[in-house]
Amino acid sequence: MDYSKVIFVCDYAANYAGNFIASLNRLAVELKENNKKVVFIFPKKAERKNWEINLSAYQVVFTDFNYRDLLKTIKKEIPDNKKVIIHTHFISSMFLLKLRHILSPSNSKIIFHQHMAVKFGIKQMIKGIILRLFGFKNTLYIGVSPAVFNDVCKEVGKDKARLVINSLDLTRLHITNDNKAKKIFLYLVRIIKEKV
Repeated sequence: MDYSKVIFVCDYAANYAGNFIASLNRLAVELKENNKKVVFIFPKKAERKNWEINLSAYQVVFTDFNYRDLLKTIKKEIPDNKKVIIHTHFISSMFLLKLRHILSPSNSKIIFHQHMAVKFGIKQMIKGIILRLFGFKNTLYIGVSPAVFNDVCKEVGKDKARLVINSLDLTRLHITNDNKAKKIFLYLVRIIKEKV
């Protein structure tokens, strides 16, 4: 299926772009090179953030992230009879139940990106049953680590889940061959037990 547009819906308003915005920008570059229109939807509170990553080559929309306003914003970005992908980040999986009211299964695909492991229990089992029965059928769920992927598989089943390991976009690092320059490598890590 040939999709004409990818809409990234990201509940992200950190003060820094970090690897998240850099990686999305890298993906957007690839999509644009393949003649896909790219739209980013962020919360209004992200509008004045200085992420130092230029997204001006794409349409960037800021909106309130309550379900009503977010659905209205997404719907405005879906062209008539065009195939679109909605790629979500940091959004509740239950929002997918709302998306099915504005999307056509024949023209749309949802990619639900799960960044954090959850404490899997009865609540996740119930959510999984609801998503399997009533969720948008053309949805792919991504887990960013083996632990997150395992949770996704438990919730929605292995056939709809994919493991895509978090990675760094190294093209944004400036590497010099200047022998006079001091070589400094800064490595910061925070181990998040839920992602291991």
